[in-house]
Amino acid sequence: MTKIILAAALAAFVAGAGFAQSATVAQSATVSVQNEENAPFYFLVDPPELAGLTAGSPLMSSRVASFFAAREAGPAFTLLAPGAEVSIDALSDGTHLLVGFFAVQDLEDFPVRVITVQADSRVGERFYAIFASPAQLTVPRTMGRVAQFAKPSEQTSARAARGTIPAQNAAAAAAVPLGPTGLPQIANFVAGYAPAAFTREGKDGLSVQPIAASRAWSLTGARISALSGLMDQSGLRLALTVPGGFSENVSYFLYAFATRAEGSTSAMTLEIKPRAYGSRGACILWSRDRDGPRLIGDVKTIRESVEVVIGPKELGTEVASKLGDGGSFDLTSGWYDHALGTWEEFYFTTLAMADLPATR
Repeated sequence: MTKIILAAALAAFVAGAGFAQSATVAQSATVSVQNEENAPFYFLVDPPELAGLTAGSPLMSSRVASFFAAREAGPAFTLLAPGAEVSIDALSDGTHLLVGFFAVQDLEDFPVRVITVQADSRVGERFYAIFASPAQLTVPRTMGRVAQFAKPSEQTSARAARGTIPAQNAAAAAAVPLGPTGLPQIANFVAGYAPAAFTREGKDGLSVQPIAASRAWSLTGARISALSGLMDQSGLRLALTVPGGFSENVSYFLYAFATRAEGSTSAMTLEIKPRAYGSRGACILWSRDRDGPRLIGDVKTIRESVEVVIGPKELGTEVASKLGDGGSFDLTSGWYDHALGTWEEFYFTTLAMADLPATR
């Protein structure tokens, strides 16, 4: 059975993942945010002063800088300690703007992150890992609304003097942790991560079921531990790290969206098969603009990592033109049961294209 992972399947997944709910009752959703840096992160969700702004907007930097420069009292920031995770509840379904900064002890200018998060009560809790880099802009630690967070306590200063707080400089604070492939890490998932629900697709159609009913979740290759990536002169480079390695039954899907507006569909899908031909991997582009799928990029599979490189020409014509600066993508893993002719698919995270580290 051929599985065409396009907008229809994704729409069915989103529509059913929270189980049956009344269309007449307003639903609220939850997203989880984790601070991946050794510095406190102060953030807001949907500040009124930035209403209508998106992470990929050309006006983003100037509007966010003006927001932080303001001296009048504004909404209260939420503190997320180094390594901590917090669940943001009661979000309406749809996109939300998360704006925050890392109060790095030894920096005169604090890194600012502006991220579009996607909330959907039907899918369950979405997970976002927050890094200090790539920062969209920096703000002086003495400026406006930031200044109140820039004064370390005497106790903290004493600990730093004794060397119990790791020394940091501008380069170290801005560095993104590297994944096993050497690429900057975009997201990681704790060993105990599990989606609330998954989809099963077969001859009887597509259904959404609780994760406890999965046959494949515990099998080799279903669980992703990290996503890494970089946009540079060689094109788009993406890498997945999977504990225990891969199986020929498993694929990983990147559903790409140019917009998250109501009624929008995925612009395209990249399917990564680490063991497509024995030990050789393949990357398949699925697009509504084409009659069928086609192979794209180069794939390297080594032990617990698979890396995809899509060259500049392929990237320009097939990827970048469809997404633009405001694009985003969903990451899932899928397991095909040859005996039963069924796919099981597991959601991991939603990320903005702006979260992808880039060098020019």
